Amino acid sequence: MSRHDEIRDFLLAEFLPGVPANELSFDEDLVATGILDSLAVYVVVAWLGDRWSVPLAEDALDLADFRSVNTIERFVAARLADPDRTGSPHRTLDEISAD
Repeated sequence: MSRHDEIRDFLLAEFLPGVPANELSFDEDLVATGILDSLAVYVVVAWLGDRWSVPLAEDALDLADFRSVNTIERFVAARLADPDRTGSPHRTLDEISAD
């Protein structure tokens, strides 16, 4: 199973129980559709840490990294390729939540 499939399957199980896998595309905007919000991203982050030991700092996450299965997978790939990279050059979740 690919990392994309694992991410999609987790999102379906956690946030969309009963929805068939073929109804969630890898490019679907999870934020715009309301599937993920800033709180849900913390659930995803915790799972990523457990599943792939993704190094990150929760205070330096960008909601844009969690907009789709594809962006989550790129986030994971980047963190695994560079374990010293824990933050994001983008706005934090707290900054986004304050909007």
